[in-house]
Amino acid sequence: MASEDSATYHHTQRGPLCLFLYGAGVGLLILTWVLRHFEPVVLTTCLFCGLWLIFWAGCHHRLTIWDDGDRLAIRYGPVPWPPRKPWWLLYQDIHGVEAGKTTRLESWGMQGFMTKGFIINIWGDSCVTIRLKNGSIRLGSDDAMNLTRFLESKICSQRERANLTDAGEFG
Repeated sequence: MASEDSATYHHTQRGPLCLFLYGAGVGLLILTWVLRHFEPVVLTTCLFCGLWLIFWAGCHHRLTIWDDGDRLAIRYGPVPWPPRKPWWLLYQDIHGVEAGKTTRLESWGMQGFMTKGFIINIWGDSCVTIRLKNGSIRLGSDDAMNLTRFLESKICSQRERANLTDAGEFG
């Protein structure tokens, strides 16, 4: 029989925001070519913004959330963002989770709203609110219920392990 700890989670959500970003980036590159006889500052600005939007679109095709042993890993892709390693949330730092909703404005990308904590989302309004020691993070997911159940099981197993450790020390 498999223990609760052997359960893992891996989910990738895709969003159409990248299509808008690609379109705007290509539009700026076309504008750069059309305005090629203008001042270099205008050309450089259009070129830089167009290339930046195309790069950012490459980062926002999908949002992947997975179990990474003692932590939850989060990464945008296929161009990896953050570039070197994913964001990690240690299970021991999570105090509670609940399924929730974001507003339409909050549903795109990565944002820090002071009133409700940090938001990491790719598309849609379903999210999981993760309460931490110092605030909260909302993870957008089209699989919010399964992610909530998974995190609840991880939190329970972390607490059981901590209780067994405490009982072993004092028992």
